[in-house]
Amino acid sequence: MTAEPISSTPEVTAKVVDGALRAIARFGLTKLTVDDVAREAGISRATLYRYFPGRGAVLAAVVQAETERLQRGLDEALGEVATLAEALAAVGGFGARAFTGHEALQHLLATEPGTVLPHLCFAGADSLLGVAAARIAPHLCRFMGPLEARRTGEWLARIVLSYGLAPPPGSAESAVVGVVREFVIPAAEERSDQTGG
Repeated sequence: MTAEPISSTPEVTAKVVDGALRAIARFGLTKLTVDDVAREAGISRATLYRYFPGRGAVLAAVVQAETERLQRGLDEALGEVATLAEALAAVGGFGARAFTGHEALQHLLATEPGTVLPHLCFAGADSLLGVAAARIAPHLCRFMGPLEARRTGEWLARIVLSYGLAPPPGSAESAVVGVVREFVIPAAEERSDQTGG
């Protein structure tokens, strides 16, 4: 994913990203072609290549768009919360829905786990969890200090990742929110009280 997209219009980029996600959800990543993406996007191959010099640029655009979409979703989920408990439950619920409801990701986990698991386990997970904690922490800083907010954000991301990779029977969202309410909220509130956050 080293090739960068050429300057594109937001409309074309959105079509290509949506088409790529649909194509990945149908065909996987290993056999994904630019033709698949163009077909799913409803544009010609020539149009796609005019803005994206190849598969790597398309995938880079998908990663960027999905990162922005997740940030908007997180901002929205936490926009109206008034307490630390509400914020923690909102993060957990949003994370579980985003992970388990992502068709392309779920298809890859089921059919090509080797393409995504290196990014979700061990060193790959450390990087992902660091990014997630950095995205969650600013929302939690209203209720606790920055260090505690980052650590709590990482706890939440770890719980979502664990339940996302090994979903329990029933709803992953219910399971994640249950764990957050039973364990994370009391620990975070106690820690916040101790540190005066």
